Amino acid sequence: GLASLAIAADAAHPTRVTKVIDMGDGSSVEVYWDGCDPLYSYVLKYGPGPLNYTDSIQVPSGACTQVVSGLNEGQAFFFAVVGTPTDGGYPAIWAGEGTQVPLIEPRKPTDVTAEPDFKSIVLDWDDNPEADLDHYRIYRGSGGTTPVLLADHVTQSDYTDTAVVGDLTYTYRVSAVDNTGYESTLSDSISSVAGTFDNGVLLVDEITRGAAEPVQADQVAWFNDLFGNIVYKLRTIDGYSESLRKPEAAPYSSIFWFDDDIASKLISQSNQTLQWYSSYRVNLFIEGYRTLSFWSPPVVPEDHLLRTNFGLVSFQENPAEDFTGATGLDGWPSVTAIGSKLFTQIPSVYAFEPDDSAEVIYTYDSFTDDPAFQGKPCGLIKDTPNGKRLLLGFPLLYLDTNSTRALVQHALQLFGEQFEYVQAGDVNGDAEMNIADVMSIAAYLFQNGPEPDPPALADIDGSCQIDIADLSYFLDFLFHSGPAPKMGCARQ
Repeated sequence: GLASLAIAADAAHPTRVTKVIDMGDGSSVEVYWDGCDPLYSYVLKYGPGPLNYTDSIQVPSGACTQVVSGLNEGQAFFFAVVGTPTDGGYPAIWAGEGTQVPLIEPRKPTDVTAEPDFKSIVLDWDDNPEADLDHYRIYRGSGGTTPVLLADHVTQSDYTDTAVVGDLTYTYRVSAVDNTGYESTLSDSISSVAGTFDNGVLLVDEITRGAAEPVQADQVAWFNDLFGNIVYKLRTIDGYSESLRKPEAAPYSSIFWFDDDIASKLISQSNQTLQWYSSYRVNLFIEGYRTLSFWSPPVVPEDHLLRTNFGLVSFQENPAEDFTGATGLDGWPSVTAIGSKLFTQIPSVYAFEPDDSAEVIYTYDSFTDDPAFQGKPCGLIKDTPNGKRLLLGFPLLYLDTNSTRALVQHALQLFGEQFEYVQAGDVNGDAEMNIADVMSIAAYLFQNGPEPDPPALADIDGSCQIDIADLSYFLDFLFHSGPAPKMGCARQ
C-alpha cells in the first residue's frame, strides 16, 4: 500500500483528450489534449473500443497534438494520451479518453436553431468538426414548400435571413461542404417566423381547469366577451413542460397573460421568451392568482423582468379571504370581486411596492379594512421606451364581468389595440337583438351567407360551433323568455 502511494505521488499528472478533429480524408484525425507539459514525453494510444488500445504512437518531443493516420473510414476509434516525466518518475495512472469517426464527407450540421428577430430570422448551429471544412449552405422553404438553396459559401456557423415577410413560416436546413467539394446530408428541419410585432393580440390562457375554474369552452366564451370585436390569437398553456416560444410571440404587438387558476403556475417557464419579447416595442399585460409568488421572490431581484419592465420592487401576499375589489385611479374602472365556488372574498391578493417609474392604477379594497393592505397599490402600469407594461396583483376571473370587461377595454385602448364592444347575439351588427339576427345565422348555415364577425357572436349557446341549436336558442330567447344570448367560443 505504501509503495502504491509512493508511485501515485511520483506519477505524471493525468492527461485528458479534449477534442479529436476529423481531417476529412476518411483515414486520419488529429488528437488534442490538455495539460501539455514540456517536461513530459507522451504516448498516444488508440484502438477500436473504449480502453481497447491496439496501437500507439510516440509523440515527438514538445508536441501537444498528434495526427493519427491509416484509420478505417466510417469506424469509431478511441484515443488516450499518457505522459511520463522525462527526468524520471512514473507514467500517469489514468488518462481521459476521446473518440472520433474518420469520414470523407462532412457531417450534417447539428443543433440548428432559428429564432425570430425584427423583420428577420437568425439561424445558428454548432461548428462542424472537420479540419477540411470550407463553408455551409442554407436551404429554405416557406408555407410548406420543399427547402431550396438560399445562401452558399457561408463561412460562419450562423446566418441572418432578412429576405422574409411577416405571418409566413419559414423552414430551414443546413449542410456543410469541405474543400474538395463533398457536401453533407442536410440538417434536421427547423422552422420560425420573422418578428413583426404588429399583428394584434396574443392571449395566453394559462387557466388550467380545476375545482374553481370553468371548462375551456367557457373560458374562451369569457375571453370573447372581454375582448369584444378584437380578433386575438389564443395560446393555451396547461402542462408543466409547456412554455411560450419566441416564434409564437414574434408576430404580436401585445400579449395578455391570464393565470387565474388556483394550482397551476407556469409563467416562469416562459421567462426567457417574455424577457426577449419585452426588448422590442410591444405591450405586456399580466394578471393572475398567486402568479408572482411562483415567478419571483417577494423582494424582486433588480434584473428580473418584474423590476426592469413593470417597476415592481416588492410584493406582499394577503393569505386571508379579504380582497373585495380594487379602486381604479386616473380613469381606470374600479372592479368588484364576486368570488368563486371556493371563496367569497378573494385570498392571496398582493399589495405592491413600486418604484418611481411605475404608475399606480389600482389600490386594494380590503373587506376587513386591514391596514397592511387597505388602499395599497395592487395594479401598476409602466410606460417604457419599448411599450407599456401592465401588472395586476389580483385575478380577473373572480370579478364582476362588467367591470372586468371595462378594465380590459381600457387596457386595449391604451395599448393601441382598437376595441369596440359587441353584444353577444348582435350577429348583423345593428346594435339590436331581433329576428334579423336569426336570419343572419340561418343565411350563414344554409345559404352560404357571410360568416359572423367575430364567429363567437352567433355561437350563443356556447357549444364552440355555429349550428341549428343556436337558432333554437335565439328563437327561445326572442319569443319564449329563454336565456339571453351569450358570447360563445366559436372562432375563425
